[in-house]
Amino acid sequence: MRKLCFLTVAAALLLIQAGCRVHLSRSSNSWSDADLPAVTNIVETAAIPSNLTDLDVDNTFGGVRVTGTETGPMRWTWKLTLRARTEAELQQMTADITCRTNLTGGRLGLAVTIPNLTQPHSIQSDFEITVPKTASARTQTRFGPTEIAQLSGNVDAFGQNGRVGIYQIAGRVKAETSFDSLNVSDTGPAVLKNQNGEIQAIRIGGSLDAGTSFASLLAQDIGGPAALVNQNGGVRAAGITGALGVRTSFDSISAQDIHGAASLTNQNGRVQANNIGGPLEVRTSFDSVTARDIAGRVFVRDQNGRVEVVRARGDADIRTSFDKLSVDGIEGRAILENQNGEIEAGGVTGAVKAGTSFASINIKGAGPEFICHNQNGAIRLHSTSTNITNIEAATSFDTIEVHLPAGLKPALVAHTSFGDIESDYPVIMKVPSQNAFADADPAALHAILQNQNGNIRVRRD
Repeated sequence: MRKLCFLTVAAALLLIQAGCRVHLSRSSNSWSDADLPAVTNIVETAAIPSNLTDLDVDNTFGGVRVTGTETGPMRWTWKLTLRARTEAELQQMTADITCRTNLTGGRLGLAVTIPNLTQPHSIQSDFEITVPKTASARTQTRFGPTEIAQLSGNVDAFGQNGRVGIYQIAGRVKAETSFDSLNVSDTGPAVLKNQNGEIQAIRIGGSLDAGTSFASLLAQDIGGPAALVNQNGGVRAAGITGALGVRTSFDSISAQDIHGAASLTNQNGRVQANNIGGPLEVRTSFDSVTARDIAGRVFVRDQNGRVEVVRARGDADIRTSFDKLSVDGIEGRAILENQNGEIEAGGVTGAVKAGTSFASINIKGAGPEFICHNQNGAIRLHSTSTNITNIEAATSFDTIEVHLPAGLKPALVAHTSFGDIESDYPVIMKVPSQNAFADADPAALHAILQNQNGNIRVRRD
């Protein structure tokens, strides 16, 4: 083990205003720079060997900036600014605060040691470091910014209350901060954590695991799966090469151009999903869900928000309440459940099962089966294929209207109370205990239409 020599470039008493400082005290924080007239600036710097492989920086109150280089000079510089009430207190602080170095093999450690100070004071400790591009870096600081760029090794950066920026890192990245922004771009796989600040992750060459609270989270152009967690801030994901998992509350989720499956969970915020390359699962409450161009099954659970799904290559299982539910272009079976909102479905190739109350059901498709139940709203069914084999529709206090393609010879049972039945086809009249379709062609369409106080109409297209 050997230590690098410190080169003191400047140590002088300055009566100037110094910016971006952190003030500490065990008893009070009511002073300002004007109350701390004794000032000193200390700068220490030394060369870094070209065979360095690992850098470890432990700072306390200030920033850390690390840059990789292939040709330029490699060195570290520590800039320390201290303020105190008297020169004696300042000299004592200068003696007690040190930057320890440890160079072992290809690893360099830099650590700032600050004692427990009770008197009024101000400290600003900043590192500016240039290392070989091939190196890895680990940094830690409090109450100051971190910036690390242009390295091919791995990066671990930990901040408490300062912004963190990680750029152009070929290796993996692990970064953490609080109450300020965390920005990462052009790196390998990344794990990012913030408490109450924004996260932006752009062009990540591998998987991404990111989480924050009370601020926005952006993930864009991710070269692997992404897991994104927020508490009460919005989440936006675009260009994810792999599966996507998102969870937040009380703000929106937006997912676009996802190459794998997507699972999006919200509590009370809007969800938008476009161009999903696999199955989609969405959960939210009291806000809308919009999904377009889904390359697999769609599963949606909303409580009181509008749901719209357009073009899905798979089955759809959707439930909401007190707002409209609409689907169009479902290449598979559709199960659509609402409580007191309208249901509208078009272009469904599979069977449709739909139910609601106090609003209409409107279904158009080429599937083999329509099963629709309403309490006090209208039911309108439009079959576009002669392959349909079963229709069941029941409601009260509104109309049932069915349109069938020409060429069908359906076995039709229709019943209503206090309403009229109009049909372009013969209607089978059987008592409930009898098998209504006992004499019907088994291969024909079997339709049962049941109303209480509304009309029933069956039309041939």
